[in-house]
Amino acid sequence: MRLVADSPAVAHIEESWPEFARDPRHVRLGLASDGVSPYSIKSSTYSTWPVALMNYNIPPWLATKKGFIILALIIPGPKQTTNFDVFLQPLVEELSQLWQGVSDVFDGRTHRIGRDRWFTLRGIMMWTMHDYPGYGIVFGFQTKGYCACPTCAVDLPYSWSYQLRKVVYMEFSTFLPLDHPFRGVGEDRNLDPPPVARTMDWWENTWMDVQDGRRQQDESGLRRWSILHQLPYWKHLQIHHLLDPMHIEANVVKSLIKHLFGEKDNVRSRRANEEFNVHPDTWMQINEDGSETMPSAPWVLRKEERKVLCQRISKIRFPTGFGSYLRKAFKTDKTTWPSDLKSHDFHILLQHALPTCLHGLATPQLREAVYDLSKLMRWVCSKEIHVSEIPQMEIFAAETLVKLERVLPPSFFDSQIHLLVHLVREISICGPVHSRWMYWLERYMKVIKDDVRQRARPEGSMAEGHLHREAMFFCSTILAQIDPTSPLLFQEADDAAEIPLKLIGAGTRRTLSLTELDQIHNFVLHNSVLMESWIEWYEEEKRTAAGSSRRRPAPFPHLREYMRNMQVQLVEKEAAGEDISQYPSIDEDLRILIRGPTTTATSYNQCWHNGRHFRVRHLDDKKLRTADCGVMGTWTQDFRSSGHDQNLERASMAYYGRLEEILEVDFLDFTQVLFSCRWYRSQIRGPRPTLQMDESGIQRIKTTQILPVGRLSDEPFCYPSLVEQCFYVECSHDVDWSFVIPYIPRERQFVGSDSSAAI
Repeated sequence: MRLVADSPAVAHIEESWPEFARDPRHVRLGLASDGVSPYSIKSSTYSTWPVALMNYNIPPWLATKKGFIILALIIPGPKQTTNFDVFLQPLVEELSQLWQGVSDVFDGRTHRIGRDRWFTLRGIMMWTMHDYPGYGIVFGFQTKGYCACPTCAVDLPYSWSYQLRKVVYMEFSTFLPLDHPFRGVGEDRNLDPPPVARTMDWWENTWMDVQDGRRQQDESGLRRWSILHQLPYWKHLQIHHLLDPMHIEANVVKSLIKHLFGEKDNVRSRRANEEFNVHPDTWMQINEDGSETMPSAPWVLRKEERKVLCQRISKIRFPTGFGSYLRKAFKTDKTTWPSDLKSHDFHILLQHALPTCLHGLATPQLREAVYDLSKLMRWVCSKEIHVSEIPQMEIFAAETLVKLERVLPPSFFDSQIHLLVHLVREISICGPVHSRWMYWLERYMKVIKDDVRQRARPEGSMAEGHLHREAMFFCSTILAQIDPTSPLLFQEADDAAEIPLKLIGAGTRRTLSLTELDQIHNFVLHNSVLMESWIEWYEEEKRTAAGSSRRRPAPFPHLREYMRNMQVQLVEKEAAGEDISQYPSIDEDLRILIRGPTTTATSYNQCWHNGRHFRVRHLDDKKLRTADCGVMGTWTQDFRSSGHDQNLERASMAYYGRLEEILEVDFLDFTQVLFSCRWYRSQIRGPRPTLQMDESGIQRIKTTQILPVGRLSDEPFCYPSLVEQCFYVECSHDVDWSFVIPYIPRERQFVGSDSSAAI
């Protein structure tokens, strides 16, 4: 699954209402809301709730842009969240009318494929997206106490802690299969069946005594029926309210770091360990004089370890647009965790920084649990979900939480930790999280907060600013499509067009060496579309020349020499009147390629390509804030399984390296931009592998093993379109190795599918 349109939730809607699915122009919406302080003051209790709609009919890289977000309403502050349904009532009425259909809607683009310009537009709101307190407000469900999970409902495993004065949620082995070894052995074996996910039918059949939208709260956790139940299709949807991975991930990392840095290590937490009969080596010890002593806890890092962890994180440099500059927050002499981090900072820390910087710190069991948690969230946040992996990841999520139970105290396990076990289930229903988590709403709330000019009327300022911005967006979109040579004609915009390569700077002219000329010419010939037929002919001639003899064959000319000779031979044969129809043709464009590039080229240090900023290595070595020289690519290569094997096998091999130079090569009639890279040796097998998977689940490579570049057979050059961007984090326990972390810009999504394993 790559898009929301691939999810079972959308398939369920299309099966339930086939007349709605018949026209793809019918709108599919998602509702999101969150509280925001319009004054940008943390101590302010004033809370305004913007309610926004996301349109899933357009590509996800456009749906999350501020110009395409629909600001449905603004719930004013300071304390109006208790009347949430009252403010939602006009929106629910409009959504009901949209479901029935809005006639005479004009469509100016799809008439070319046989559809009418005027049609009846219908729309459906598929789900809502909130943080967990907002989840409870919209759903009408309590998010604290004995029944704080609407998925588990009354089957939620919980325990009351008298020492902590709160409910803790543990016993995650309940979510594992009954024969799983993590359920224990003997009398300690957990025989409780896994909780069944509650559906809307279960809520309706169980709580029919709800009257007038409200009921008295009891152990069920349900306080009232949401006004969204007035939508005619609402109860038939497969899922209604979604958990937000962004807030869950941020809250989990905050709690984890507070326990690692000892901020939650107190007397009550130690006595809670004794209350639950866990971690006996951390219980309070009574001295001879009657005083109590707290022994060291294995989950609390020592002061030196905290300082080392902050130093390692401060040394990480991310590519442009990947994450914020963490060195400013993590100073080298700091031993406390910074408090001014954003949600995306916690996302980067859990998935990339902690797994690469935690080596040698804490206990092996704690590191293993943190590595598994990082691996789980990397899978949850991945842009491509394979359906075959979902059952295994559901078990892996429960296993990870069981491992956390074994190494962390009960004070760690609040409702946010419990929600991790349900994220995989929601992915199996709704698809990848990138179109339904709340990063886009957080960015948009920053925009509308900047619209507040009149502090006495913040909601009015937000509304006026949104209207002005919407009008300017529509006008600029129309003006961009007008043909300047003929103002009455509109240009057809191609939203899927690839972002062109943009070179930065003036560039420096230099002379290419003979080896570089031959390498560039050889690479361009092997990777040109015009050469496909000739490459097949060349390979066949090469195999024929080798023959079946065991003697070592004579050296066969390289492709560039072969093509030059063939060009001369074809001209001579044609002049002699011989038939050359069996040979592939050589047109004028191919003659330019065979002629080769000129001896001079323009060298650049930076460029932009497909939303990524590339910079050469010698500039990155100057310790700038970002690291943009990492490159990676996958190529097909012929290799032998061993030194004694005479048969060549062809397989795809991943290569990692750094960008050395950006060259604009001149072929007289056109120019071609090439990347000159320094590639590391990618050897997976053998006694001395240079590319392996670390215990943290992240790939690492030996950066001291570099492929040669001085021979004609070496290939340091490649097209910018053939490489992706990555960055390297030096291994703290082995300086010869570095972790490799791929970087895919936020704007890029997987649209096509060539795998049968993905829906």
